[in-house]
Amino acid sequence: MGDRPVRGTLSSRSRSSALEAATARAGVVVALLVGGATVAVCVIAVHPRWWGLVLGLAATAAALWALPDRWWARTPFALGWAVTVLVATGGRREGDFVIASDPGGYTVLATVILVTLTGALALRPRRPGAGEDSGSAGPAS
Repeated sequence: MGDRPVRGTLSSRSRSSALEAATARAGVVVALLVGGATVAVCVIAVHPRWWGLVLGLAATAAALWALPDRWWARTPFALGWAVTVLVATGGRREGDFVIASDPGGYTVLATVILVTLTGALALRPRRPGAGEDSGSAGPAS
């Protein structure tokens, strides 16, 4: 009985694999923060043209749709995007603004709300068995 490991403890192998997984996930979070900020800078750069606004918002929506619905994926991308746009709304030293107060600028600012909500929805707890087929064809009769 003295040679067996105590139940519930992690072996050194499983501890190292858990550490590797956490390190990899942290790297993904940082990359997605930077990716969200990069997409936001691109949206801000092209939003004065109608086709640029459409292209930028489509790229943002496509990225959010393609990312997994997990806290470590959608949320950092949305956070990087929203924070970058909000920082850009401040005035410049010259007295002008990066995001103009025109319909395109207001569309970008309204998109901040949608992107933030999408990122926040990824934080909701997952229900066990959600999305799995339970085998029942409908309500019991």
